[in-house]
Amino acid sequence: MNSTLTPSMHDGELEPKGGAAGLAPEVKDRISATLSKMVPEWLAEPAADWKRVPRPTGVGGFSINVEAYQGVQSWISFRKKHVGTADLDLLDKLVREQQPELLGYVCHNSGSQLIQDCFALCSCLSREVALRIPEHSSIEAAIFSVISDLEKILTKRTGEREILTVLTGLKLPEGVERIDLDNGLYIRLLTADEIADLGSNDITSESRYDLTSRFVTAAVISETPISVWLTKTYENFVPDHSDAQNSQEQIGRILSALHIVKSGRVGVLASFTKIRPAILPNMSGHSSAPLVVNPFSFMELTHEDVARFVGLYKALAVTQRDELNIAAARLLDAESRMSPIDALLDAVIGLEALLNPNDRSELSFRVALNYAYLAPASERRPRYENVRDVQLSRNRVVHGGLNLRSKDAQLLHEHAELAKVCLRDAVARFLTDESLTGSRKLDADFWLDRVLPPMVEE
Repeated sequence: MNSTLTPSMHDGELEPKGGAAGLAPEVKDRISATLSKMVPEWLAEPAADWKRVPRPTGVGGFSINVEAYQGVQSWISFRKKHVGTADLDLLDKLVREQQPELLGYVCHNSGSQLIQDCFALCSCLSREVALRIPEHSSIEAAIFSVISDLEKILTKRTGEREILTVLTGLKLPEGVERIDLDNGLYIRLLTADEIADLGSNDITSESRYDLTSRFVTAAVISETPISVWLTKTYENFVPDHSDAQNSQEQIGRILSALHIVKSGRVGVLASFTKIRPAILPNMSGHSSAPLVVNPFSFMELTHEDVARFVGLYKALAVTQRDELNIAAARLLDAESRMSPIDALLDAVIGLEALLNPNDRSELSFRVALNYAYLAPASERRPRYENVRDVQLSRNRVVHGGLNLRSKDAQLLHEHAELAKVCLRDAVARFLTDESLTGSRKLDADFWLDRVLPPMVEE
């Protein structure tokens, strides 16, 4: 029996090798001439569609406007004017003779898509030219910019994947517009126009991302170099989504680090992926959103918080302790819960993951004692009592002795908050205290050395 294996694609493995030619001179001239005609006509195309646009009017305030824009109806009208014209037919014949890959497939590690025909090619280029006109001195300069990028794709076969993840609830300090975290990874303020664009939708469809009921001012940006190439025929490969997975892990660490810095709630509204330069089909990207978006999110950072956040993020990114990652994730879960019962359980699980040396005997005593010995002697007794108390409430919850209708239900709220404070403190100490950092296993011997330091021979 014959079988065909479908290769898994990784950047640099399946794209064409060797020196690649740019645009053929005659093809380049003809495309330039076609765009010189199509771009002004696209700019003059009446806006035949309508969309709802939420425009920020201040902190947490929006005005909802219905505005005309060039959408599907405008594109259909524009297409009718150009498909089958002599200019596009001549260009189609020339491209198929001299550079057929321009009507083939746009490929990158997320998959491939057929360009289809000359109208599809030139309409994508025209719309990108229209977007770039404000940045250039003339339409001709914007056309030159777009064609130069097309040549770079043909010759260098490189592009950039941008993932913009909109955060809910995060307020940056006055004067801070960007926080750099790693190569190609940063948090920045969104402009009013970006917020309006992200939250807008055609009036014939429902809004996918409701910004107006949430506090949205900032986003995480991830920029990664990727391979992009054109091919005449379809290449069968399994898309590689490792970049998307890496991005989700980075977002998880960012949210965890923020919640280690201080109490509050920051979540994700949606992520928008785009391949730059977005000049061809299959490069304009897609969007995704978590199944649950936290309501009532808010966390205001100070300048001191920002410096501490960056340090905590970098420490989380390199830690080799699974217990620390689990504890940080549980703190994030606890801060996201609406129910104090769920928050209490999440926070205590995080404390147990970090402070119990995989030994179930006398669990509550060990966790409380180990937490106490993270601090100097003068602080240990109250620390021990704090963790002992939250564990007592946790045990009453799981065994049915404490709930929101109990006479002492207030303990749930108090101990849920206290558990998060203790967990935040423990995770932060493991990330910043030199006596706790490293990759040593958090077993019984580790904690024994904290409680009874080994004797040093003279």
